[in-house]
Amino acid sequence: MTTATKVMELECSECSKTYAAAVEQHLCVCGRPLLARYDLKRAAATLTLENLSKRVRTLWRYREVLPPGEPVTLGEGMTPLVHAARLGASMGLQRLYVKDEGLNPTGSFKARGMMWRNTTVPRVPRWERSWPLAAAD
Repeated sequence: MTTATKVMELECSECSKTYAAAVEQHLCVCGRPLLARYDLKRAAATLTLENLSKRVRTLWRYREVLPPGEPVTLGEGMTPLVHAARLGASMGLQRLYVKDEGLNPTGSFKARGMMWRNTTVPRVPRWERSWPLAAAD
């Protein structure tokens, strides 16, 4: 299942300068992160509740707003929302929910970002590839 993206452009989170979505880049010239801007009207044509209900329950069911290309996945996503009743009560909230990201295959929320990176890496020249690392002392 190769995906087609609905990303129109990348926009700076600080100064709103825009960049072509076809060129992989992460920071604006001002040093701030770039945000993906989607053609949500086009995505909405196929990203419907009816279509979602028929798709496999993985993160890739939302393919219209995920990176283009052949998915590289370990099955991340679709982690449950858990009602945090006691924590909510301590904050004066009756309906507080938290995501249990520990149920991702890697046991971490970072699995979603790595899925994105691993799916897009085939389009990046080998000498420009990088992966985030986390180290504990």
